[in-house]
Amino acid sequence: DILKDIDLEVDFRFYGSGSFVRAIEEIVIASEQNETLMLGNLVDEESIQTGVAASVYGVSQLSVSASSSVLSNKRVYPYFSRVIASAEDQVFVMRDTLLYFQEQRGPGWTDVAIMGSTSASGIDLAASLITKVSDVINVISYQQFLEDVPGLSDFVDSTIELAAIKDSGARVIIFIGFGSAWGNILTQANEIDLVGEEYVWLVSDGVVGIPFTSDPNSDIAQLSRGTLGQFFHIPQTTPEFSSFLDRWFSSGLPGTTDAPFPYTFLMYDMITMAALAVERVNEMNLLDTERISPDVWTDVIRDISFEGVSGSVSLNEKGDRISKYQVMSYVPETVSWDPFAIWTPPNDFVLNEDPLWFSNTSNIPDLDIRDPYDYWSCHKKEKGRDQTGKTVELHTPDGSDIDDIDYDYHCDHFIDCENFSDESVDCPENYLVLFIVFGVITGILICIALIQSR
Repeated sequence: DILKDIDLEVDFRFYGSGSFVRAIEEIVIASEQNETLMLGNLVDEESIQTGVAASVYGVSQLSVSASSSVLSNKRVYPYFSRVIASAEDQVFVMRDTLLYFQEQRGPGWTDVAIMGSTSASGIDLAASLITKVSDVINVISYQQFLEDVPGLSDFVDSTIELAAIKDSGARVIIFIGFGSAWGNILTQANEIDLVGEEYVWLVSDGVVGIPFTSDPNSDIAQLSRGTLGQFFHIPQTTPEFSSFLDRWFSSGLPGTTDAPFPYTFLMYDMITMAALAVERVNEMNLLDTERISPDVWTDVIRDISFEGVSGSVSLNEKGDRISKYQVMSYVPETVSWDPFAIWTPPNDFVLNEDPLWFSNTSNIPDLDIRDPYDYWSCHKKEKGRDQTGKTVELHTPDGSDIDDIDYDYHCDHFIDCENFSDESVDCPENYLVLFIVFGVITGILICIALIQSR
C-alpha cells in the first residue's frame, strides 16, 4: 500500500569494506546528482567518516546497523538516523543483566574483563562500558584484538591478551566484536581454560545478529553453550512478522530456505521507513523539486513511526531507534539464541524464564571463586581445609571460646584456643604438658615455702 502512484529511481552504490575514501566519494557524487537521501551505511567506520561528509555536502543518511554512540552527536552528524539503537543501550542491558544475576547468586558478576575488537564499534562500546556504568561495573582488564581485516581474523593470535584476562581473576568476560572473530577467540580462550562452568561469556549484538556456525556439533557451537547475548527485541507474534516470514519462505529466492538473520528484519524496516518518508515528502509536494533539502528528509524520517517486522519503529530526536532488547543464551543443539529476559529503557530487566548455562542446567553459576585455605578447628582439635575459600568462617583469637582459626595460628607458641588444642595437638612442643609440669613445680615450690615459713 506504500508508493502506489510514485515512480522511483534507485541508485545503488557499492564500495569495499574499509574503503573510507571511496565511501566519502560516493557521498560527494550523490550530492552532485541531487540525491540527498542515502540508505545503508552499514558499518560504523564508514558511517563515522561519511556522516561528516554528509553534513558538509547535504545528504541525509539512514542506517541499518551502525550503532556507535558518537553518531548520536547531532552537532557533528545532523543528518544521520538509524533503525538501530545507540550502542549505549547495549551497555545498560549488560549492566542490568549482570546486576540481576549478582543479586540472585552473589559476588563475582560485576568484576568483568573486556575482549574488544579494534574496530570503531568495538572501541566505542568498550569505552561506554568503562565510563558509563563504572559505578556498578568494575572493568578489571581491557584487552583488544584485530578484527575486520579480510582473511586475517582466523589467524590472529590473542593468547597473550586472553592470558592477561585470566590473570586478572575476572569471571565475566565481555566479548565485543562480530561472529567472524568469535570462534577464533573462544577457541584460544578454551586452550587456556578460560571457558567452563566457572566463567560467563557475554557477547555484543555483532555475534548474535549473524550466525557464526550452522553445525550444532562443532567445537565453537559446543564451547558457546550458555553464552549470554543481547539483540533488539523482535516480537515474533505480530502480523507483520508472520507475514514477512510467509513471504520469505515462499519467495523461492536464494538463501530463503533458512530463517533470516536478525539484521534482515532491521534492513526490511529501514526500506519501509524510507518508503514512508518518500510518501510523506510527496504529500508535501516536494518530490519533484530539483533538490530536496537533507533537513526535510531528516525531519520526516524522525517523525515517522510504524509497526514493522522488527517491532514498533520510531526514532528519538537524535535519530536513534527506541527499542527494547532481548537477553538470550546460546543453545548449540539448535544453533540459536534462546531469549529469556526483556530489557526496557532505561533500566527495566524482566526475567521470563531461567536460561541454560554452560553446565546445560538452569543453575546460576557461582562466580565468587576464591583460593582454598587451611584452618585449625579448636573444638574438633584438627586441621581442616576449605576448598571453596568461603564456606568456613575464620575467627580472630580474642580470648573467647572461638572455633575455626587460620592455620598459621597452629603451633605458633601462643595459646589461641580456649582448650589449648592449637598448641597441644600435633605440635613439636606440647604446651599442655608444659603447663602441667609448670603447675606441679609451682605447687611443690609453694608447699616448700609454706613449710619453711613455719
